[in-house]
Amino acid sequence: MSRLKTGGYAPLFDRLAQLDDKKGEVHWLNVKQLERSVFKELVRITQTRSRLTSSEFLNKKTLTVLDYGLPDFYGKSVQNSENRSEIHQILTKAFLFFEPRLKNINIEHLVDSQNKGELIFQISGDVQTDQSSEPVSFLISSESEFKDYLIEEQSLVG
Repeated sequence: MSRLKTGGYAPLFDRLAQLDDKKGEVHWLNVKQLERSVFKELVRITQTRSRLTSSEFLNKKTLTVLDYGLPDFYGKSVQNSENRSEIHQILTKAFLFFEPRLKNINIEHLVDSQNKGELIFQISGDVQTDQSSEPVSFLISSESEFKDYLIEEQSLVG
């Protein structure tokens, strides 16, 4: 008899990181693990520099693994509305191409009164599971790390 599964497949980085003696087994994540996996991938994207400039990144129709990450934001300021808009467009495009499990992406820039130059974004959307989608929300900054997201204590699935 078939079992009802909720969650989704683990991405390649997560599968390679798992040491498992069971060869050929499909790695299946439950909803909380899937949520953490998406968060980790968003952090990876934001912490990796693309080889492309901002304009090349935005003008390229399709991005490949060679373009993975974000262009360098050096010289851009979140205080400048044009720069903030460009960064928003870049983040949206990067997340759409490099994290396909996240749909209906909404990115909101947050201002830290203590450090106005730091990039802090609230990213919300729907995580695609095997049978449905679950709403999620993540807070990501230039200082984000994988450890910032504690599955046991904090679940962002609504």
